[in-house]
Amino acid sequence: NSAGGGSGGDGLCSEQELFQLWINVPSASKMNRPCVYLVSNGNDDEKIVGQEEGGIRSEHGKNDSDSDTIQTGYAVAPTVKTNNGKVITRVLVGGYKNGDDSSNSNGEQYYYSSNVPLESPMSILHVTMEPYMSWSMVDIPPSFKTAIIYMRRGSVAINAAGGDNSDEYSSISGVSDGSDSKNGNEIPAHYTAYLTPQGNELSLMSGIEGGDFMLLMGEPINEPVQARGSMVMNSIDGIDQAYNDYAMGYMGRPWDNNLSDDEWRDHVEKYPSIYR
Repeated sequence: NSAGGGSGGDGLCSEQELFQLWINVPSASKMNRPCVYLVSNGNDDEKIVGQEEGGIRSEHGKNDSDSDTIQTGYAVAPTVKTNNGKVITRVLVGGYKNGDDSSNSNGEQYYYSSNVPLESPMSILHVTMEPYMSWSMVDIPPSFKTAIIYMRRGSVAINAAGGDNSDEYSSISGVSDGSDSKNGNEIPAHYTAYLTPQGNELSLMSGIEGGDFMLLMGEPINEPVQARGSMVMNSIDGIDQAYNDYAMGYMGRPWDNNLSDDEWRDHVEKYPSIYR
């Protein structure tokens, strides 16, 4: 979900457990038309899939690319199963090249990539592991200076095989509450770990309860950041202008979440965003 100019943060109401990630975009993209992509793995039975199938199929209001409605579409996020299906990696955004057991006949690791559009280079992976399983990512781009792991359930240990491999992300630079992790490079449940930006490989080993984590890594935008409430811009003046535009209705008007699809379309056509 790319908020852009004119997408509210009310979201959907349900009893599901969701990850909600807010990712900053370059200043040149902040006022792009908002867009929403429904992501699937491209295959109902979740077998190993690549990038050959699927694609972005944008659906604009009334099939008009100049429509003021929010741009929607579909994208493919591959699901990769390794270790006999005991480790599952969902490539939500960007790409993933693993160092485990899915190499081709030449011994080269497959590269899996999502076709969700990006404003800057990054990868977002959701990984689930049964107990005492290994997981790895290789050929991490050298421009990726930020790497974060959020541990949803279980635990993982970084570089659990030991050794002094300079090619690996081998240590944790900090955790969410400012304390050390419980056991060296172990990341317990509900911790957010910030990894040192070195090397081009990441190796993990799950603990006794397995592991379920989100990995986010990417290239810095290298722009100033100012945030207030739901607005993220590059300066205080930009924040003030954004809130003024919102108050004036330039980003559209909020709607009742009980509206039908037709009522919602009527609403956004009546109160369009000026950002296209």
